[in-house]
Amino acid sequence: MVNPVSISQIGTGSPDSQSAKGVGSPEAGGSVSFRDVLEKSLGEVNNLQHIAEEKIQKFATGEVTDLREVMVAAEEANMAFQFTLEIRNKIVEAYQEISRLQV
Repeated sequence: MVNPVSISQIGTGSPDSQSAKGVGSPEAGGSVSFRDVLEKSLGEVNNLQHIAEEKIQKFATGEVTDLREVMVAAEEANMAFQFTLEIRNKIVEAYQEISRLQV
């Protein structure tokens, strides 16, 4: 599942905030690049899409009879995709803003 960064994960430097790991936080003392975080997040979104498609197919063939389970999987995939789309839009917006700057 995609873990969006929440306000509580933004550290203030206190010991309690250091234990909370967000999407871009370093693991085991190493640094994580933006590219790695982006690839991991896109992989998670893709995985959710595949799970939703699989559950829809199983529901259509009668293997899964719980409609709620299918709808939850489909909605999770949709929400993850919408979140990813908004992140993309913000990145494009930031790039365009930077390209307008005069040096």
